[in-house]
Amino acid sequence: MGAIADSLIEQYRRAWAMLADAMDKCQDEAWQKGTEGLEIGRLAFHIVGAADFYGRETMSVPLEPTHCGINPGTIFEIPPGSFPSKSDVKAFMMETEGKWNTFLSDREDSWFASSQGNNFKWTGLTYLDLCLYNLRHMMEHIGHIDVQIRQTGGDATDWM
Repeated sequence: MGAIADSLIEQYRRAWAMLADAMDKCQDEAWQKGTEGLEIGRLAFHIVGAADFYGRETMSVPLEPTHCGINPGTIFEIPPGSFPSKSDVKAFMMETEGKWNTFLSDREDSWFASSQGNNFKWTGLTYLDLCLYNLRHMMEHIGHIDVQIRQTGGDATDWM
């Protein structure tokens, strides 16, 4: 494992910790609520589902329903009030965090600079672009969740 993998593992650890903290600080009654399309439960599941998707290295591996019974690609089709529970999303998060740790720790620095070809081309040209895109995506939505938690009277998510 190289220096890039080491750095990314640490930054992802912090992002996962922030998401876990946000979920812990979300009041149960707020989990299924929020701005339409940006409900806390929906966004938390979306963050983890997208990370699961981007951690596949190739788009040829189809998305499968999670242990919650929901395909991550369909979370925006689910009506409010029907999102997976916090405990289910946390379990999915821990599973996906483990996959990312393995995905990153198996890489040398040269791999991150290599072209990802036609896989996830909207994220950039290299595998490093893919990793950074996913990390930025996570942080964007953790910010959305944090705002909604504070608007419902909860405490701000700790910056890690």
